[in-house]
Amino acid sequence: MKGEDLIYKMKENHLISKGGKVHIVFSNRICRPSMIDGTPSRGEKEWEILGELANFSNYIRDVRKLNRVPCKHCLDRLERDGIPIRE
Repeated sequence: MKGEDLIYKMKENHLISKGGKVHIVFSNRICRPSMIDGTPSRGEKEWEILGELANFSNYIRDVRKLNRVPCKHCLDRLERDGIPIRE
């Protein structure tokens, strides 16, 4: 889906991706909201909602099960919030 549609469909704790790194929706936004804007410089790939993260501690494990890569910025956010991450 296009970024402009994603903004209305993403919900708290959703895992979203544009084919590369997987981001967590925190407080109704992702770590770098400017990525959603859909500008031509960001390419024409469509965003996907991959599911919901039930336990933040399992972020890396859940993302790897999807054969994707966790987002470094999202991992930093979890660490700042004091959430232990299991691999």
